[in-house]
Amino acid sequence: MQFEKKTNGKTIYPAQFKDRVLAELAAGGVSPAELARRYQMPIQNIHRWTRKAKIADESTYSGATPEEMVSKTEARQMAESYEKQIKQLKKALANMTLDRDILKEAVDIASKKKWI
Repeated sequence: MQFEKKTNGKTIYPAQFKDRVLAELAAGGVSPAELARRYQMPIQNIHRWTRKAKIADESTYSGATPEEMVSKTEARQMAESYEKQIKQLKKALANMTLDRDILKEAVDIASKKKWI
C-alpha cells in the first residue's frame, strides 16, 4: 500500500485508512503491534490514533444517561426562564445606576454647600 509522503519524509495516512485500522483494532483479536507489522507502519501512529479517537468520542458524548438528559421543551423553558431573569436583572441594574447617580449629585451639592 502506497501513501503520500511529506517533504520531511513523514507519511500521510488517509482518514479511511486510519478508520479501517482502528476498526480492526476495535474488533479484537489483533494487537496494535500486529497491525503495525501488517501495514508496515510505526506502532506509535496506532496509539496516537486510538487516543485521538477516544478524546473525540468523549467530547461528543457528555456521559449523561438518557434520564439525566433534558428534553427540548425543558431546555426551551429553561432558556425562557433565564431570559426573564436577565431582563429583571438589567432593569434592576438600570434602577441602581440611576439611584447611584442621584446620590452622587446629592453628595456633590451637599459638599459644595458645606453640609457635609
